[in-house]
Amino acid sequence: IDLLYNRTGAEPYQFALCHSMGSVLVELMGSSNWHGLPLAFTGHGGTGKSTACKIACGFYGFPKLMERQTGDNGSTLPAAIKLTAMMGSIPVLLDEFSGRSPEELTRTGYALANGRDKQRLASNGKFSTVGAEFFKNSFITSNDSIVETISKLPAGYRVEATQLRYFEVPMPQGFRHTVFHDVESGFAERHMDTVYGEACVPYLRFVMKNADWVKRQLQAARAKYNPKSDDENKERFYRDAIVTALVAGKIAKKLGLVTFDIKAMGEWAQGQVLNMRENRKESNIDISEQLAKFIATLPGRLIVTKHFGDGRAVKEHAQEILRGAAVGRVALEDKKVFLTAGCINEWCKENGVKPADMKEELDRAGYIKYKPKPMYIGQGTNVPSGLSRCFEINFHKLFSGKALSIVEDDNGIHTEASGTA
Repeated sequence: IDLLYNRTGAEPYQFALCHSMGSVLVELMGSSNWHGLPLAFTGHGGTGKSTACKIACGFYGFPKLMERQTGDNGSTLPAAIKLTAMMGSIPVLLDEFSGRSPEELTRTGYALANGRDKQRLASNGKFSTVGAEFFKNSFITSNDSIVETISKLPAGYRVEATQLRYFEVPMPQGFRHTVFHDVESGFAERHMDTVYGEACVPYLRFVMKNADWVKRQLQAARAKYNPKSDDENKERFYRDAIVTALVAGKIAKKLGLVTFDIKAMGEWAQGQVLNMRENRKESNIDISEQLAKFIATLPGRLIVTKHFGDGRAVKEHAQEILRGAAVGRVALEDKKVFLTAGCINEWCKENGVKPADMKEELDRAGYIKYKPKPMYIGQGTNVPSGLSRCFEINFHKLFSGKALSIVEDDNGIHTEASGTA
């Protein structure tokens, strides 16, 4: 233990060991919202991700029994989740978790963090479940960044909420050679394959004998990390994962099982939470970026005329050739713009954005002048249209800024995207 963990830079694997020891403390936290969290080591191969997780699981026994390969030739995801549920508080490693589908990522994150799989119906019409709730910490290894992969999912998968159900630690290339340059691979493999299960006996006896003291330690540590901002409140799962790891490390140090600096490990973990926060912000597409993408789709779909609703007997011809079904109306001299609510909803559905968020951003950015009202966007033109609920859009905001521009050339007048919204 000293050779592998008592060194500068080994904090990720120190945390993995304490995360494993903290698995049996999860239920003692006494929180209906805290069922444990998967610790995900991601990044380049050859950094020792799987070895560190197997050694951590080996605290309780033969690590091979707690590991499931989840690659193409490994266990199916439902089988892996069911095994996780059956093993109580014993941690489980889902190895080689790369290339998962949207459904698998969300299902796994919620199952491991919420302590139960989704309730489903079997072909016979009866409920197919994994049984009772479980409380445990778990492990995942993947070459792909889970946060980045989830950021590409449609918003219907609740992107950030799913990201927050994985404590991801990206491992830099060459980590093993940099930090463990003096450790032979044979030593680590021998430690993984033949040294396991002994340390948990005095540890579990101590927890059982001093359960009240352990609960007080958990409550005190949790109070210390009480959230002070919206970001910290969203990251409550991370906070509780750190709390269980710190208390587990404190017990192990009290029993002489480990000698590394638990406080330094906790500081590293808090720094990792900040890194994950920044990674989420960089990976997730901001709603303002989505707004710019939406506006960029409008050219060629707007009925462009000089006037709107002035009672003229002669219908105006649209000054721009439509490239698809009309979704809005622009009156150049009247300085009016209308967009159908349906076109916003349709675009949001296709691009995985909540329509309420998009409309709120349109309003916040100063694009919406009035609430939607029923109207015919083709009124007074040669373009047929049905009755639609339409938002009136601020003409000057849309065309005088960096969103759209009116261009006149040999082909007539047309609109085009002029930059970001």
